[in-house]
Amino acid sequence: MAAQRNLNLKDLPDSPAAAELRRGFPWLRFEPAFEAQFRALTVSERQAEIRAGIALALALALAFSFLDRLILAGEVLAFVNRIERWVIAPILVIALAGAHTRLARRNLRPVSRLAAAAIGLGMVACQLAIFEAGTHLILPSLVLTVLYIYFFPAFFFFEAALVNGVILAGYLAAAWQLDVAGAFLVYGGFALMFTNMIGGSVSYAFETARRTSFLESLLLNELVANDGLTGIHNRRMFDEHISVTWQQAIREKQHMALLLVDIDYFKLYNDHYGHQKGDECLRAVAATLRRSARRPLDFTARYGGEEFAVVLYSPTRHYVAELTAIIQQAIAALAIPHAASTCSANLTVSIGVAYVQPGTQRTVQGFIQLADEALYEAKDQGRNCVRFMEEEYSTMHTGAFRSAPRS
Repeated sequence: MAAQRNLNLKDLPDSPAAAELRRGFPWLRFEPAFEAQFRALTVSERQAEIRAGIALALALALAFSFLDRLILAGEVLAFVNRIERWVIAPILVIALAGAHTRLARRNLRPVSRLAAAAIGLGMVACQLAIFEAGTHLILPSLVLTVLYIYFFPAFFFFEAALVNGVILAGYLAAAWQLDVAGAFLVYGGFALMFTNMIGGSVSYAFETARRTSFLESLLLNELVANDGLTGIHNRRMFDEHISVTWQQAIREKQHMALLLVDIDYFKLYNDHYGHQKGDECLRAVAATLRRSARRPLDFTARYGGEEFAVVLYSPTRHYVAELTAIIQQAIAALAIPHAASTCSANLTVSIGVAYVQPGTQRTVQGFIQLADEALYEAKDQGRNCVRFMEEEYSTMHTGAFRSAPRS
């Protein structure tokens, strides 16, 4: 939380990560897309910690199975040792072996919750056996189990609290059923609840700090990856994104679309109105494109000068056509005067669209060229229009560009 207090949230740029920071997350929950990303990243980055944590828990379980003989004896010691050596230790051995397999990693958190609950309830059984034998002591291993669950790297706060809630409820229910003396029941219940308060408060603060750091990292990446003038992604991010997305589309056999959007007669606009007005115009067009392409995987970038690019993953042809119409309508709605234009009294854009299904026989450079050829045709045929290319992709020769007047 300290990191949030040091940030001036009002000065953050308009971005999803900044919006999350402004909203805050007292219930430790982001919007679905961010939440999935945060959880996947957290678990994947902490695999080594998770394996080390399981190994530590196993070592402690085996150590306590020998240390118990210092304070226990007879049938009680035998019962506690059986739980520790034949229930808890095997669960941890299986968990440690499974942590190195891909299948276990995919199901790590639900399996970890079940294993932690089983271990905790096993420790509760040991504690109640000690009470029944007349030994008036709270097992340190039970208290450590509760604390350990809060700090186990695979758990988030509410997951750990749920598991410990099950353990506490199991303790209270079993103690009541076995008619454990009221003083022991109250004492043990208080000890567990106080342990939960300490572990829970530290776990909550730690996860809050991790979530804040996650959003700040995303925000920093956005600032580095964005165009300084328009606030949308820059050319470097466009190049990286389209290359990665192209390969993904090949693997998943999905279509892609690329829209190259060019402001008509922008050089004349700059000459007529000045560069400050030109910058305002670029910002307005960029914001319009970002608002128009609103699907989670839609990607908008400044391609260069007065040109913008919109990359669409797995769109239908209908969606692409609809989006181009939305963009032109939104630009028209800006009603930005353009006295130097020969195609309209207000600012307009030309759009070239490439719509293909990527394959190993073609390259992403050819995909970009196809959109550029479509933009050439849109500008060659009067501007303020859209040209769509699809079938042309199969016969196009990459690198054979036609010369187009650019202004």
